[in-house]
Amino acid sequence: MVAVYVVGFADGTGDHLRWMTHCGIHAYARSYPQVPIQVFFVALIVLDPLTMVLVGGVRRTGIWLAIAVMVLDIAAN
Repeated sequence: MVAVYVVGFADGTGDHLRWMTHCGIHAYARSYPQVPIQVFFVALIVLDPLTMVLVGGVRRTGIWLAIAVMVLDIAAN
């Protein structure tokens, strides 16, 4: 189960990095005009790898961070 989380967050990191390399800091402006959502999606470039490390180390904080990131990501989408 840990591997599934790690792979999922790695995929999310890659996706957000692709958006940033193609369109820059305002990559999400067309799809999401709300600035807090844009900031959150850019922050996922750091939060997703952090979650991968903490979940991969089977840390309790990693599970809570994974839950928070996933809930916020679903709500933003």
